[in-house]
Amino acid sequence: MLNASETVLMEKVDYSDQTNELRLKNQRSDFLGEVKDLRSVAKERHVLFVQEVKKVREDVNLKIQELHEEMNKEILSIQHDYVSLHQKVDIICDAVTKFVKMSDEAVERVERDIHKTSFVSLDHS
Repeated sequence: MLNASETVLMEKVDYSDQTNELRLKNQRSDFLGEVKDLRSVAKERHVLFVQEVKKVREDVNLKIQELHEEMNKEILSIQHDYVSLHQKVDIICDAVTKFVKMSDEAVERVERDIHKTSFVSLDHS
């Protein structure tokens, strides 16, 4: 009777092992199927992500180019303004120099006239 119980028990253990193996095979198959599906979804999303990154990169490069052109225009404008201002300062400096020279000449004439009149008044006295 012990042998018969052992045999029945061994058969039940073998049956349990077989069902566990089948269940594990099915779970493995299901898991591999899910992994495969997720992998294909990840690939699709990666492709979309790369496309978006390329679009953003193109937009950024375009904005950088536009800013560079705008900065170049501003630099040219500033350089033009600098040259124009420098020319005006040169004109003002020339005018001030001429004015000072004329003023010095006028002062010299007045001083000569004063000097002459003081000699003349000394001679008449």
